[in-house]
Amino acid sequence: MTIKKRYIDIKDPKKLKIEVYYSRDGILLTSGKRYPRGYYLSILSVEHKTTPSGSFEESFMLGSGGKRFLIACNAPNNTIAQEAIRLADAVEKELIDAVCRHERIKLPSTEKNKKSS
Repeated sequence: MTIKKRYIDIKDPKKLKIEVYYSRDGILLTSGKRYPRGYYLSILSVEHKTTPSGSFEESFMLGSGGKRFLIACNAPNNTIAQEAIRLADAVEKELIDAVCRHERIKLPSTEKNKKSS
């Protein structure tokens, strides 16, 4: 369940998708790593396009991007969601920088200036 989402234009049609969301616990099948229930921050390189029929598509490469666990909770909760947004705002720049370095993405200079202030 997404509680906050925005995009940063990289190079049309590519964008960075920045999302804060609630996730139930799960297991990463490739490594067996367990993920707890709670709120996460996700940064993902996506591509947007409109099909000939007029449908909107968002695609991404499996295994790309990054995510960070923000705060645990057993079920979605407005108070905890607001705290998750506050925590995401505090670590967003660090995660964006890590994803951009790993995937060799250059942010537009206006976005770099906005992030550093």
